[in-house]
Amino acid sequence: MSRILAVGSKESLSRLSETDSGIVPLQLIRFEAVPVCFPDGEFDWVFFGSRRGVRFFLNGIPADALRGMSVGCVGEKTAAAARGEGLKVKFVPSRYSSTYWPEEFLAKFPNARGILFPTSDRSAFEIPKSFVKKGISFRKLVVYRTLCADTEFPAGEFRGVVFASPSCFKCFLEKWGKDKLSGKILVAIGDVTAEAIMETGLSCSIPDRFTMADAVRHCRKKIGTI
Repeated sequence: MSRILAVGSKESLSRLSETDSGIVPLQLIRFEAVPVCFPDGEFDWVFFGSRRGVRFFLNGIPADALRGMSVGCVGEKTAAAARGEGLKVKFVPSRYSSTYWPEEFLAKFPNARGILFPTSDRSAFEIPKSFVKKGISFRKLVVYRTLCADTEFPAGEFRGVVFASPSCFKCFLEKWGKDKLSGKILVAIGDVTAEAIMETGLSCSIPDRFTMADAVRHCRKKIGTI
């Protein structure tokens, strides 16, 4: 069986099968909280891009800070984390894409005034152009820091690499360079991760569902076609 390198955080890699010898987990990023200062402004929505965003944001703000605000999440797992913290989730897109969910959101909530987006210090997500046209205020709020983990490169050959986030890919390049990925099948979890990879001149593909397990299955299918 061709080996696949799964590059992610401890959280994302924990959902992989421990008995599958064809998957080599590589924990390449870690997270730490930063002080959260709830910004002034007309925000009627808070939109979470990850379960980490939910956790670090809620741990850093007063309990009543979200009073009167609606909650949106990029996917059902993030929404489940928000609901687990007692939040009522009003919007989850039918499919997550950095270019798709803003349009679906505006179609359902055209009168939104401002969106707060808790995220990491390395987030590459920018305000959608459609929000700018509508005059919607969009603010990224850093609630945690993403750091490269002190990890050794695993021994042995591998045919494919799955990257869980742009941060994972950037940490990989910082540690080992682009040549390590030459001739490998690359799979990105999400549009933003794919953009980070393709900006370096490498090619990659995206699975239909944005989970580590689905990305590994997708990578295996790609390997099987070459």
